[in-house]
Amino acid sequence: MDATAQPASKAIMLKGMFIVLALLFCVTLTGLPPVLQWLGVQNWPMRFFITRLLFWACLVGAWYYCKKQERQKILLWQQVPYPFWVYIVSLLAIYVTLLVGAGLIARLFAGLRLNISQTREQQMFTMLRGRYWLVLLASITAGFVEEILFRGYLLPRLAAVFSSKVWAVILSSVLFGLLHFGYNSWYHITGAFFIGLVFAVYYARFGNITILIICHFLWDFVILLAKTR
Repeated sequence: MDATAQPASKAIMLKGMFIVLALLFCVTLTGLPPVLQWLGVQNWPMRFFITRLLFWACLVGAWYYCKKQERQKILLWQQVPYPFWVYIVSLLAIYVTLLVGAGLIARLFAGLRLNISQTREQQMFTMLRGRYWLVLLASITAGFVEEILFRGYLLPRLAAVFSSKVWAVILSSVLFGLLHFGYNSWYHITGAFFIGLVFAVYYARFGNITILIICHFLWDFVILLAKTR
């Protein structure tokens, strides 16, 4: 895949990535109960709503930095178009891969007798029950914001900085996994790393961010609907 424009210097791209990642991790930290309690936000749905809006603000910040400092598009890699049937096949292939991977990760943690804490996740499911507008907001945020920032924004820039798509895929996936530290569980971090790895490999190979946005949205939306009925 070729870049759509002459890339900015590595130093400028590194600076931008550091700022965006710092903001993302600060948003995740802000979403933790002790921090929001300290900020005076006691209502759980309001906490969740605020953090989703902050993630969108990070996306806007990344876009603004790319426009004003890098002077290039947020998506460096040219979008590769595909016929409709490729979307269907890709969605099915990604879902099967994620399901198999999730099962293997669960077996690995169980076999090694590692802690699989789902307390924070269950708290989120309880809070979202009956609040379908928040379920929709969460799914859209995950599908659009996370894919644009981690696959569309970070992955090509890491590939340019390290001159390696392989390292870019690995590093972006590690960062994506670590961003889920708010679940307070290595099980969830490992699962997020695997999801990020699958999506990053797909984007590096096929260059279509739209398929990943749809897939990520549906993955989160179906799970949240099933867990919050």
